[in-house]
Amino acid sequence: MAYGPLGLRPKDLAPLSFSDYLLMTMGNLRKEEQEWSRTREVLAAIFNTAMGAKRRDLKGKDLLPLSIDEVNAPADQDAEIMQFLATAIRK
Repeated sequence: MAYGPLGLRPKDLAPLSFSDYLLMTMGNLRKEEQEWSRTREVLAAIFNTAMGAKRRDLKGKDLLPLSIDEVNAPADQDAEIMQFLATAIRK
């Protein structure tokens, strides 16, 4: 994960604390989900346009459910991660 998606080199990764690494990973995963959300909305718009008179109101979340669709999911996940980090730092 560090060398690929995060684009970190070994010299960049070495001085990072574990909590910094987790925060970077969480941000990368959120960014990826937002990109997939945008893609599915474009696909839904193309589908709805192509249907013409038989138009169906297809939503992006019907095509590809994501964890960001859940009510307050990102806020809940952030709170859990921050609580985990606070506990890990105290140890």
